[in-house]
Amino acid sequence: MASRIIGQQLDIHSGGEDLRFPHHDNELAQAEAHYHTCGCQQWVNYFLHTGHLSIEGLKMSKSLKNFITIRQAMHLLLGLPPWSACRYDPGLQQSLLCSCMLQVMQV
Repeated sequence: MASRIIGQQLDIHSGGEDLRFPHHDNELAQAEAHYHTCGCQQWVNYFLHTGHLSIEGLKMSKSLKNFITIRQAMHLLLGLPPWSACRYDPGLQQSLLCSCMLQVMQV
């Protein structure tokens, strides 16, 4: 699907660590086999695999119904009221990031 929009070669492709094998290996083999006839030797330059958030020892997922929304995370991490509007201000970006990191470290 990504190649249909971006083209036959990607610089970075990402996904969760659970997609490392076999999903991404299969995806890579299929894409390179498909695009090989077009002269593509390497479909993606880098894979970026991310870890998972855990809640009570389980991977956070919608199927397990053990997730929190971004709005809830903002409330927990930044102390914002659940329904408050959040406005982006480039001047406050650094202080907001530091504040957020301090909050996470204290949890």
